Amino acid sequence: MAKPGILKMEGDLRAALHQFVFIVDPRQDLLVVERIRIQFNEIERTARVRFRRSRLANALVGASPVVFLLAAIAVSEFAGGNTDDGMTPALGVTLAYLVPTVAFAAYCDRRTRQSVQLIEEFAAPEVLRSRLLGEDRLALRQIAQAEKRSAGEQRQLLDILWRIAEAERVRTDYLESVVEFDDEEFAPILQRVESAEADLQAWSTAASPL
Repeated sequence: MAKPGILKMEGDLRAALHQFVFIVDPRQDLLVVERIRIQFNEIERTARVRFRRSRLANALVGASPVVFLLAAIAVSEFAGGNTDDGMTPALGVTLAYLVPTVAFAAYCDRRTRQSVQLIEEFAAPEVLRSRLLGEDRLALRQIAQAEKRSAGEQRQLLDILWRIAEAERVRTDYLESVVEFDDEEFAPILQRVESAEADLQAWSTAASPL
């Protein structure tokens, strides 16, 4: 069972991303949530394949010293055991190996960055992206355990996570658009974030133990 309203990424891909959590508006019905999840999963699946392909390509680049050593041994044996005779041909073999391998790795890295960017910029009217939740150990722990909770507790958790993400968006919008920072204007915005985070702490304490 997928976590309700929380879009999930695999561990290896998540390590390559900035730490974000994507929350779907809890007011949306299950059909909308599933539609968004399918869209996100398709992007995430493509990114995961590209990420693993990129790791493999870079591992092949890193294997070039082994290629050089094996080529040098093979040529020197053919030349009667003279190691020096094998160095120059081995260098040529290694360069012939590296040129396409490096080009392939660069291509894979570029495609991976494109996919990562698509995930980080994933947007839908019903979705909020939260760096604050992505950096909050308590939030991440509760998200990881969400599937084990009752439907009622899942909905309560999602409501709180959405309020945190919404408050964070208001804070970000203010900081990015304000011309002259005003403490009095910012105070209620900050209080809204802190209040939502406090609600998560209180809910975590009161929720049934797992």
